[in-house]
Amino acid sequence: MSWAGIDIGGTKTHVVICDDELHILAATRAPTPVEAGARVILAEAARLTHELVTTLGLPVAAAGVGAAGVVDPETGAVASSTSTFSGWSGKPLRAITEELLGVPAIVDNDGNAALYAEAKIGAAAGASHALAVVVGTGVGGAVLSDGRLIHGRHGAAGEFGHLPVGGDAACPCGGRGHLESVAAGPALARAYTGLTGVSVTGSEVASLARAGDRAAAAVLDHAAAVLGRAVAGLANALDPDVVVLGGGVLDAADLLLAPLRAAAAEHLLPPLRDLPIVRARLGSDAVAVGAAALARDHRMQRAAPEAPSHLGEETHA
Repeated sequence: MSWAGIDIGGTKTHVVICDDELHILAATRAPTPVEAGARVILAEAARLTHELVTTLGLPVAAAGVGAAGVVDPETGAVASSTSTFSGWSGKPLRAITEELLGVPAIVDNDGNAALYAEAKIGAAAGASHALAVVVGTGVGGAVLSDGRLIHGRHGAAGEFGHLPVGGDAACPCGGRGHLESVAAGPALARAYTGLTGVSVTGSEVASLARAGDRAAAAVLDHAAAVLGRAVAGLANALDPDVVVLGGGVLDAADLLLAPLRAAAAEHLLPPLRDLPIVRARLGSDAVAVGAAALARDHRMQRAAPEAPSHLGEETHA
C-alpha cells in the first residue's frame, strides 16, 4: 500500500507519497496560503496530493498531516497556534482532510511527526525512547517513550521553546525568559543587534561568526550553552536513548554542536553521560515522511475487517 504525508509549514506545503517502508515514491511542494484560512490551506494540500496520486497511478490508503500548533491527537483539531496561520486555531483539520481526500486521516503536531520519522528511518532509528529539539524560527520538540509519541493532556507535550531559562527577553508566546527567546533564529538576530546595533538575520549571525566576528561568536556560544543546559534537563527528566537536534538553526551545527554538547555534559546525570546528541538526518522531508508513517501505523492498528477505501482507486458496483 501507499501513504500520503503532508507537511503544512508557514511558508510551504510539502506532500509525499510513501510505500510501506517509507521510501518516497513521489513528492511535491507549493507555497502555503497562510492568510486564506484552514479550509483553503487544506484544499491546496489535497490538490497536491491528488496530483501525485494521479501521476503515480497508485492509490493511497490513508493520509497524515504534520501541522503547526498544539494539535489534539484524538480529534485532529488545532487547540492553539501562533498568528502565522490565519483562522487555524480550533479548526478540525482531520475532518476537513478526510472530507477533501476521501480516505482516513491523522493529524499531529509537526515536531511529533518529524521525530516519528527519525525514529522509524532516521537518526533515532531503533530507539524506544527519544527526544527531538527543533530550533528554527521558533523552538519545538517531541517525546517518544516506549515507541509511542507522548502528547500530554492538551497535546502540548514537546513545547520545549517555552522552558524558562532565565533572562528578560520577550517570547512570542507573551512570556519572558523562555528558551525560544534565547536560541531561536530571530532571538539570535536580536541579540547580535543588541550588541552591535547592526540589523541581521539569524542565518547571517552564523556567517559572521565563521568570518571571525566576535559578537556573533558570543551570541552563538550563549545560545549553545543555554540549549545544552535545556537538553540536559530534559534528558535527566526523561532518560532517552538519543536526543535528535533539527531545524534551520542547526545549519550552523559546526558552530553550535560542540559547545552545546559540552554544556549538556556538565549537567547530565552520571548514567546519561554517554547520551548521543545527534543531528536529524531526514532534513526537509522529516515532517511529511513522519506524517505518512503515522497514517500507516494508525491505519494498520485500527484496520476494519472490510476492505479499506483508497484515494485514487475506482470503485465498481
